[in-house]
Amino acid sequence: MTGAERPNEHRRAEEAILAAIEKGVPLSLAYCRTGVSYEFFLQRRKDNPEFESAIARACRRRRGLIGRGDRTLASNK
Repeated sequence: MTGAERPNEHRRAEEAILAAIEKGVPLSLAYCRTGVSYEFFLQRRKDNPEFESAIARACRRRRGLIGRGDRTLASNK
């Protein structure tokens, strides 16, 4: 794999992790389901603040989908 291909691979992994989280998969399993290592997951969270923010948003959306949202989400229903 060339260096130019690696960013696309990382982005695909991030997108798959976020999709799994939004479907209700716990963080501890989301990276496993996408085939990446725990070390990769931690490093991407550390190195990419946008990914970290996206994880937080995915977790909030997940809570809304499974009925454990915060008061703001609950009051909008």
